[in-house]
Amino acid sequence: MHYLLSSVIVSALTFVTLQAKADDKTVLIDQAMVQAAGGFPLKITKPGNYRLNGNLHVPANANGIVIDADGVVLNLGGFQLECAGGQNTGIFSDHSTTTYNNIAVTNGNVAGCWTGVDLSGTGNATVEGLTVSGYGVVGIEVNAGAIRKSIVTGGSDPHSIGLGLSSGIVDSNFVAGGDHVGIAVYGAAFALVVGNVVNANYLAISTEPYQSVLAGSNTLRNSGTAYPLGTVVSQNNNLCNFTAC
Repeated sequence: MHYLLSSVIVSALTFVTLQAKADDKTVLIDQAMVQAAGGFPLKITKPGNYRLNGNLHVPANANGIVIDADGVVLNLGGFQLECAGGQNTGIFSDHSTTTYNNIAVTNGNVAGCWTGVDLSGTGNATVEGLTVSGYGVVGIEVNAGAIRKSIVTGGSDPHSIGLGLSSGIVDSNFVAGGDHVGIAVYGAAFALVVGNVVNANYLAISTEPYQSVLAGSNTLRNSGTAYPLGTVVSQNNNLCNFTAC
């Protein structure tokens, strides 16, 4: 009786395990998978969940991952996408013909790319928990959406931007290094910039004159002559160059 009961339990657990694997629709990405698919850039053309299963090494003058679909969640899984050099982008959405919506890139590292993450043509995009280092001109750029809890360092170009956003929220990020502008807000929609730490070579926050930006609880340091907050409406609880602002 005990043997029969044990067999039934084992069989049931085996079925549950197999069923869980069958229902797991996350696509795993690693270097071997990319090479088997034809090399870089790896193009994601279907909605769904994608996760790195190892570090990716992108050759010189090639882009890393191109997201050409709505509803894509790309989890870097704590791994790193590293560009070997050239005018290339680590992760981006090609919006030359279509605007893609509801894209998320999270949890990992992007290093050595001319632009780290470019979702400048997307709608409702989220970038969260990334470390972008050694970039050239832009660390992370999102059109409409959110940039949260990310670390951006680098900016080798004289006009580099750490974080760029048109509308949405820039929340709890750390931006430092050679950035000409720490956080750039452009366009004509509303944006909230809150809880960030920025050390920039010229402007901590740059905005366009007609931009509606609300800023609070940021620690900002810049070496330029322009006022760090520009045309931003401050909540008077920011710290600008060690002075309340």
